[in-house]
Amino acid sequence: MTNFDWVAWCVGVFDCRGTIGMSRARSGRYKMMVRAEGTCREKIERLQLILGKGTGTVRQCGPRPGKQPSWIWYCETSEQVRILRLMEPHLEEKRHDARLALEFLENHDLTSTQQDSIYQALQRSKPKLRNRHRQSAKVIEMRRA
Repeated sequence: MTNFDWVAWCVGVFDCRGTIGMSRARSGRYKMMVRAEGTCREKIERLQLILGKGTGTVRQCGPRPGKQPSWIWYCETSEQVRILRLMEPHLEEKRHDARLALEFLENHDLTSTQQDSIYQALQRSKPKLRNRHRQSAKVIEMRRA
């Protein structure tokens, strides 16, 4: 596979299983987080390998009662900009979130109001994705009936 093929593979995995989010640190400043989660350890480790070993950590979560263990790759380093720049033009579901994250990460002089507005915009985009997945599940159930 070519490098482009591997980037396309990463984009597909991230668009489906990835998350771009922000949280407020104890200091009051926001920090960005880029992560992907799945039950296939090899897939999550391959994502880390392709994006670069220094990009983050793969760790196991769970298992939760009645569920398979899941694996998480997450990046909270300066590599976030490189990773998001690489994937952003090809993302579909997460493109808007990637653009917001890049705006936050590349502008070090954002006011707290501007940071708050990026945080709120990221929060608003999350329920839409969850509802879309629920709607897809309903459509599949309707087709089976």
